[in-house]
Amino acid sequence: LKELAEAYLKLGHEYSYGNVNAEKAKTSFKKAETIARNLIELDKNDLDARDLLVRSLWQYDEYYGWRDRDERSEAISQD
Repeated sequence: LKELAEAYLKLGHEYSYGNVNAEKAKTSFKKAETIARNLIELDKNDLDARDLLVRSLWQYDEYYGWRDRDERSEAISQD
């Protein structure tokens, strides 16, 4: 499963780089995050899974964090 999550991270990066496909990139990063969280649930001491989770969250935030925060802030201010 770790290899699959790594592949999702790579896909997310490739889709994000140059804004090729933001929705596919976000989906790939979130799938990597889900896999990492599930691996941690199975073994809380799995440092590789924890590293995978950190990297998936960091990469998502690196590409989309500020956009997502801006969109949420804008939606709240419109309410």
